[in-house]
Amino acid sequence: MSLFKLQDGFNVVLQPYRETLTMKSSALLRKEIRYLSEQYGEYVRLFKRKDGYEAVFSKEIGYLLGEMIWHHFHHLDDMIYCEVLNPKEIILVIVREGKIYLDAKLTPKQFHEELSNVLMESKNKYQVFYCGEISEEIFLQTDVKSINSSKEAISSILQPNQHFCLLSVDDALDEYGLDAHIKRHISLILLTFISLGVLGAIWYWSSRPEKHTPVQVNPYQQFELALQTPNPEEQIKMIISKIERVNEIRGWYAGAVSYNGEIAQMPLHSLGGTATDLIMQSQALHMEITFSSEGAILHFPTNLMSRGTPDHIAKSDQIVAIIIDRMMKILPGKSVQVNSTQSNSVFNQTTLTISFKNISSSILDLIGKNLSDLPVVLTLFTASLSNGLYTGNIQLNVVGN
Repeated sequence: MSLFKLQDGFNVVLQPYRETLTMKSSALLRKEIRYLSEQYGEYVRLFKRKDGYEAVFSKEIGYLLGEMIWHHFHHLDDMIYCEVLNPKEIILVIVREGKIYLDAKLTPKQFHEELSNVLMESKNKYQVFYCGEISEEIFLQTDVKSINSSKEAISSILQPNQHFCLLSVDDALDEYGLDAHIKRHISLILLTFISLGVLGAIWYWSSRPEKHTPVQVNPYQQFELALQTPNPEEQIKMIISKIERVNEIRGWYAGAVSYNGEIAQMPLHSLGGTATDLIMQSQALHMEITFSSEGAILHFPTNLMSRGTPDHIAKSDQIVAIIIDRMMKILPGKSVQVNSTQSNSVFNQTTLTISFKNISSSILDLIGKNLSDLPVVLTLFTASLSNGLYTGNIQLNVVGN
């Protein structure tokens, strides 16, 4: 992510973290947005989309340059904008299928590499707009829809647009009525009536003879909460999909993955790729990259919907037996190990581990399908990758009685 001033003196932000959030309850959406804000920046902007919201996060406050440039061109579905700031810096904004794929300030070498790869890999027909000394040959290598040159830089004519200004988390949620606290626009008259109603209720209940009513407790509430997690099949599909996308990163390779049910991590090994190029590619994949003495690690939250509430509590032993039988048909040898059982008031949680060695992604997907209809919670997934094959473990909690 980068921050710089335009000629008119206002700050603009490039390469923020973007995440598409599907429609769900307001409470879950608030929780997800606040969680992502802790990871990717305290400044947020939400945009309503057909299937939910697009959330943009930044650790710096300012205006979203990518969105402002896209707005200037009337939100074209597939477009590229290039602007030479100076001999060492070029702005590149790429919109793919109605979403901002990349917005960055690059060196000329990075610019040509990124643009060449996008045009070669994508089947989209882009409308290209550029300002400055940029050779049109790079656009003629593929079937673009149109190429348009301009003598006037867009960055020099943009004006601050409050619709694209980053906000605090509370203000961003409040803009779409997602905030949990009482809104500031509630009138004093309404508050007065509420207060009078509360006082009347207190007087009424205090004047009645004291009557002890037993508190109704749902004994199955903890059981329902224990299974308010994503379906293991969807989690495993997500892991496979993310690994396949990560292994498309040029010059880097993911040799392992670790997933705790909420966040996945992938250590990366360089195959000649540069750290700068890795940062740009990880931004395009909506993933966060960190560096340490041991190398680079990709992090990303899963953002999967929780499954529905179960209608009954199954027998733990039966569920364990079903898992063992199903895995015997998929994996060779003794693949399931039962670890321990923890008793609660109305249900038990049995921890077990499924081990696998040198299996393909299709077999891994099949394991997920065989867990989808069972009351199990995926708590840990670890695997190493070699020649496209997975070796590792899946740890589950079986919830039953």
